Amino acid sequence: MIDFHVHIGQFNNVYYDAHKVFSSIIKAKTEINTVYYSSTSTCRDDVELNKIEEEIAYAQSFKSKKLTVRPYFWAIPKYAEQKIDLFKTMGKFDYVGIKLHPQSHKWDLENKTHTDFLQNIFEYCHYYNKLILFHTGCSQETRPDRFLKYYLQFPNSKVILAHSNPIEITAQIINNFANVYCDIACMKDEEILSLKSKTTDIGKILFGSDFPLTNYFSRYLFSTRLSLTKQYKNDFNSLAKCKVLFNHRH
Repeated sequence: MIDFHVHIGQFNNVYYDAHKVFSSIIKAKTEINTVYYSSTSTCRDDVELNKIEEEIAYAQSFKSKKLTVRPYFWAIPKYAEQKIDLFKTMGKFDYVGIKLHPQSHKWDLENKTHTDFLQNIFEYCHYYNKLILFHTGCSQETRPDRFLKYYLQFPNSKVILAHSNPIEITAQIINNFANVYCDIACMKDEEILSLKSKTTDIGKILFGSDFPLTNYFSRYLFSTRLSLTKQYKNDFNSLAKCKVLFNHRH
């Protein structure tokens, strides 16, 4: 079973070491045997691609027969402005796909440099059958339909609407686009049930935990101090009600 939504790296004042994150997932003894992850260090103001690549190289040095780990390349407008070579960059690691987070990084659809880079991202994922993990939300920047024209133009790119927010729009899109899926990261039980009720093919609802950011929020927002292992066990047991709700595996 795959967890499509895991993080490593710097998040505010906490650094999540990749090997510790992956080891915690193994120790939690869930059904997860594969994780797709990205580095939240990309959100630092002083982020440099070479530093992120050092993190990915370290993360990929993790070896286990119990857990397969594959990274997303977290694409940001800064890389577009630096005119990085996307093809060359994607070839450096066994990237499962590309992540877009318009809440943390402002993609300007009136800026040709930004739109050309987005076009390249979707085109690359289309031709190489890669995932695009898109952080969704209720703002204009994060609406699930913001990049709708790319879903149409590049049908071989597999888009995952992370967090399925808003639910109504998410359901409409995944019902109408064969190449668009969603995940249940950070969703409440009633939200998952609502999403299920509105979705034609529940097999397109994927498991995503948002771990270990769940641990950060538990600790700093709710003063609940859990080990990473206990946190992942709790996250899985909470979200894996999908076993009952959806009765499927990915």
